[in-house]
Amino acid sequence: LRGAAPIIYAIKQGLPETGITIMKIKPKKFDVGEMLAQERIEIPRDMLRSDLTHKMAILGSDLVCQVVENLEAYEKTATVQDNSEATLAPVVNKSIAFIDFHKQSNYEIYNLWRSVHDIVKLRCKWGPTNTVTRFKVVHPPWHIEHLQLDSTKLPGETVFLKVNKKQNFLCIKCRDGWIAVDEIMYGKRKVMSSRDFANGFLRIDKTKPLPPSENNNSIAMFVKDEET
Repeated sequence: LRGAAPIIYAIKQGLPETGITIMKIKPKKFDVGEMLAQERIEIPRDMLRSDLTHKMAILGSDLVCQVVENLEAYEKTATVQDNSEATLAPVVNKSIAFIDFHKQSNYEIYNLWRSVHDIVKLRCKWGPTNTVTRFKVVHPPWHIEHLQLDSTKLPGETVFLKVNKKQNFLCIKCRDGWIAVDEIMYGKRKVMSSRDFANGFLRIDKTKPLPPSENNNSIAMFVKDEET
């Protein structure tokens, strides 16, 4: 991965591993010099960007010390980069946080959250009030896969499930599968739990269904927040 945000893209794309490369620097060019040493790093499926960054910093500092101490030997085995195998990881901006439940699967949204969780909060809008809503926490999809949620629901539709006294989930239908979120930031209000959000914004009485609407604004669902 070449660019300003390789760690973010490695996690966002759900890669099982990434790595550190020590290379030569060429004047006025970036990431194209001969490679002196490399180390691979496994990315567990629940590892966050902050944790991976810390792990890579330690590995990278150890590796660069090894190269400096034995530079002549490493230069003899230096390898020229194959540009055809390069994958770009350009700088990211706030637009990366805009999620679209119609286009993204539960794992894509979870991996996106893992990749930027400490930089920017994932965001969308609560359809019934058209209010920007952000999520501080996105649970791993496998935490709710056993609940057998309705696969026929529309992307963005939202339900609250109380599994037991300690476990409850605010679940949102994605293009594929469901995702559970918590620590919700609705508009300018203080952060609220999934239970508090459900109590305040979800219709609990299933005997009185919400009326349909062409733009789904009256359905209990999240929609895409358009960039401005």
